[in-house]
This record gives sequence, C-alpha cells and structure tokens, in this order.
Amino acid sequence: MFAILLVVSAVAAGAFLVLVCLLGIVLTLAWVYLWSWNWPNSVYCQILYLAYQSQLFKKLKEPPELTKENAPKVMPLEKMKEKASLEKYSVPYAFNIQVPKDKHEEFKDLENDKSFKRRLQVKFEENISMWPVRDNFDCFKERECPVKYVMDRLGSIFPRGYQEWKDKLSDEALTRFCLHGLGAHRVQVEKQEDGTELYVVRTNALAALPVRKGFARYGGDAYFDKDWKPVKIVDAGREDTSGDSSRNGQPSQPVVTLVHSEHWAEAKFRFRSSLAVLVTLVDHLYAIHLETANIFVTALREQLSPGHCLRRFLTPFTYQTITVNDNCRNNLVSRGSMSTRCFAFTDIGLEMAFAAAGTLVRNGFECDPPILDRVRYVQYLKDQGIDTPFWRDAVQYWQVIKRYVWRYLAYCYEHKGDIFADEELMAFFKQIEFQYRNVMPMAAMGISAPNKELVTCSPHDDEKYYGRVVDAISFFIYTVTASHEHAGSVESYVQDPTFCAFKWIPGHMCGTKQTAIAQALLMSFTSLPKPPLLGSDWSHLFELDPDKSQRVAETWIPDDRKYERIMDPCASFEAFQKELRELADKFTKEEKEVERNNHPYNYPVYVFNPTYLETSVSV
Repeated sequence: MFAILLVVSAVAAGAFLVLVCLLGIVLTLAWVYLWSWNWPNSVYCQILYLAYQSQLFKKLKEPPELTKENAPKVMPLEKMKEKASLEKYSVPYAFNIQVPKDKHEEFKDLENDKSFKRRLQVKFEENISMWPVRDNFDCFKERECPVKYVMDRLGSIFPRGYQEWKDKLSDEALTRFCLHGLGAHRVQVEKQEDGTELYVVRTNALAALPVRKGFARYGGDAYFDKDWKPVKIVDAGREDTSGDSSRNGQPSQPVVTLVHSEHWAEAKFRFRSSLAVLVTLVDHLYAIHLETANIFVTALREQLSPGHCLRRFLTPFTYQTITVNDNCRNNLVSRGSMSTRCFAFTDIGLEMAFAAAGTLVRNGFECDPPILDRVRYVQYLKDQGIDTPFWRDAVQYWQVIKRYVWRYLAYCYEHKGDIFADEELMAFFKQIEFQYRNVMPMAAMGISAPNKELVTCSPHDDEKYYGRVVDAISFFIYTVTASHEHAGSVESYVQDPTFCAFKWIPGHMCGTKQTAIAQALLMSFTSLPKPPLLGSDWSHLFELDPDKSQRVAETWIPDDRKYERIMDPCASFEAFQKELRELADKFTKEEKEVERNNHPYNYPVYVFNPTYLETSVSV
C-alpha cells in the first residue's frame, strides 16, 4: 500500500511539475509576444486591446442598420423586459451615481446566464483594472511621427473620422478649434477692465487639481476678439518657475501669454490638451453617459412598462445604454482603469474632478432652472453676445427632434391634461428629477443647490407641464445623439498627441508614447457601431390604437407656429426620417461650400449632420 501511495505521489508531483512548466512556457511566450509589440509599459492596454478587438470583430458581424426586415430581430418586442428595480454598481469617483448592471440590458438574456464563460468574463472585467499603474515617460524623437506610431499599433480598431484637420497648430486652427470644433459649446463672453468684450473658452477649472509626479498640470483660458482672432491665453496651471520653494510645487499666479509672444505655441498646446481632457471627462463621460443617459434609461426601465408608449418610443435611443455605461464604469471610471492611465490626475484629483463636474457642464444645466429647450437656450446665449454657427446648427437639429416628439405625444395623449393621469409617466419624471438633484453633493447634504427641476411646475398647468415633458424627452434624444457625437467622437483631435494630449511632461508640446497609446485606445472604444439615426426603421416598436387612428384632430406645433393633423406613430416616424434626410442634405451641401466663406466662418461644424449620428450612446 505504501509503495502504491509513493508511486501515485510521484506521478502527481510529476504531473504538477509538467503543468507548472507548461504554464510557465505559456506565460513566457505571452510575455514575449506582448513585449514584441513595443508598447511602452502598457500591458493593461495590450490586454484590453486584445479583448476589445475580439469584441469588435464579433460586433461587426451584426447588422449595421435597423432595416424594416431585421429591426424586429435586433429589438424584438417579446424580449422587452418588465419594469423592475435594477441591481446597480456604485461608480467610483462620481458622487452618488449608480449604473445598472449589464445583465439587465434590454433584449439580452444575461440574468439567467450562469455559464462558466459568462462568469469568467465578469471576473475579467471586474479585475482587469487591478493591473499596476506605472507611468512611462518615453518621448517621441525629433523626426518620429506620432500619428504613424499610433496607427501602426492601433490602426485596425481606431475609428475612421470624417473631420479633416490639415492645419492643427496655427492661430487659425485655434479659432476653428473653439468656434467650430471641440470648444464650440463652451464659448463665453467676458468683459475686460477697459470695457471691451472678448470671447473666452475656459479650462482653468482643472488647474488646481493634483496630478501625478512628472506630469504637467492642466489649465488655460483662451481669449478671442470679436473677429475671433486669438488675443491671449491665461493659464492658472503653469508650474511655478520663480524658485520660491514655499509654494511646494503649486501653481503661481495665472500666467498670461499674449498672441505671438514667447511660449505662445506651448500655451496653445496646453489649452487644447486641457480642453480635450475637460470635454472628455466632464461633458462626455460625466454629463452624457453617467448623468443624462444613465438617469433616463434607469427611470425608463424601472418606471415604465414594456407596453407604455414612451418606453416604446425611447427604446432605440437607449439601445445598449446599460451595457455601455457598465463598461464605462469598469473600463473608464474604476480605479486603475483607462481614466487613471489616460489622464495625469491622482486618485484625489479624479475624485475632485468628478465632484465638480456637475458645476462645470455647459448644456443648459448651468442655468437656474435648467433650460432644456435649445431654442430658448440659444436665445439665452445670444442675449450674452454669443451667436455662432454651432448653435445655429444645433437649433435646426433640435427642431426636427422636437417636432417628432410633439407629434408622437399628440397621438398618445388626446388632451394635454391626460399626462397627469398617467401614473407611470409621472413616476418616470419624478425619478429623473430626484436623481438629477442627488448627484449634486450640496443637494444630497441638504444644502441649497442649483435647481434641477426639469418638468415640475404648478399643479395641473396643462400647457406648461406638457411643454416641459416634450422638452425633457427632446433634450434626452438631442444629448445621446448630437451632443454625444460632439463630445465623444474626438478621434480627429487625439489621434495626434502634438494636437491634443491627455497628459504630458512640463515644458513639452507632445504627449508621451504611453499617453499616445492610451488615448488612442480610449478613442477606439467608439468603433463599436450603434444603429444609425438616419435610415433606420424601428417602427415595429409602435403600437397603433384603431380608435386613435380614426381620430381627426389637429395639434399645435409651437416652433413652427402652425397646426397640423395628428399623425399615427408610423406616419410621424416617416416624417421624422424625411426631415432628417432634408437636414442631412442641407448640412452636407454646406460642408462642401463653407470653405468659400471668409475667415473665421470657413469651416463646417459637422456634428449636427444626421448622416454622422447614431441612435444611442456608444462608449
């Protein structure tokens, strides 16, 4: 017996040693393989790249469009889930924000998936960010092309942009960047001491946030005269060079760099890069994903039944939003995830950035109460002296969206007062307002905070309440389509780390190689296609009521100042698609002809052209 045990033990030990050797060989080969990529200390990014690439290939096999034939397969009515309280994750850094777990995604049966593959996938996604964060400061050599470096490594998954930026670094490019490009929604007016008014795009709100050792602080407010010629950049984030050790590395007084003076090129680079960080973190990740898209889809699923008219109406605009936002939590916001690796902030710096994000948003929520109607908001900006091509295009797109919403609700509710009798609709908006208020630290602590009421008004003020409901729904659609395109599809800006870098070494005018890889990988998350807004057909979601369809009545369209006959949902959808096509043709024609205009109005805006828009948020 002892001899048998001895033999068995020897065999087991030998098998174990063989297994260890094989595992060691596999790990060694894997390490050599990753090392051969020549990515600077970016194993986390390499693993994420491999996982993401396989997901990309899988997604590309799906139908890219919602045609009349395949839409019922992509969004089957029988798989719409009952309203219920959703299990949620708390989002690190962000205050009081929770996102539903991706197992609750509409049209997917993940709640009952207990397979080993599914459990392994969840474990991997939840723990990948534990890989150590190690900053690498390798820089590009003088004649090394950063764009080629990035595309040689990530070209297979990097999104194909439609914006052309042949000139990126000149003063004219800076004007385009702020007037037509990434900063167009953040233009403000400031009166100077001499009484003159200048346009300004600000990023100095980031200047005081702590960054990791070896990286520059963010900051820079760019000023332009009334002809949109650059005047100066006031930078509160420039490192102290006075030699005063008592500052302990803190920024000194804001540095004012006048146009064409020494360090002007560096000031422009710092401003562009800081704005890219501000828009990505505040406008895109926080305001669009974690706030608006997340709050609306959560209330939609928890308060509206599958057959509710608004649930059906908003389903295309919330398509895969739960999955996308859960991925954001895992891959972008968790400690040690892409936000840590892309940006220079310390953990405390990221916490401070997210805590302040709600006060830095400029989308109508900075007003008290919020202005959701883009026509009113643009008028509010005009009263301050801001009248730009960006906001003119925004109004045209907004009006198409709002007409679609107005026509649909006119069919669903015969009288405006009927919405008060819809208990599910009332609960839906009550939850949305509650969540908007409580993502503000001051409100959660019972301290006076900005008014976040979206639809609340005097009881039974039918006309006013109905208008606010239309505005709130329209604002959501506007946000997840056009606003998301503007703030999220920034591949044209961050593909070149000399144009915009998410982090950089003080005094340099280009991101490090590690930064270039990380920000390009972040942009590649937008490669996964969502159904296009223009040309899709989701009319199978609408439920037609024979009694309502026979109704002969008219509804008042406020923006058009006219009455029109009430349409059934399919007819209003066809009208919506027709108006989108007309707007797309108009904007496309203008994009081709705009270069004939005089500077600074010789560049297109792009982001409101329905040709480029998708129905819902991608990452």
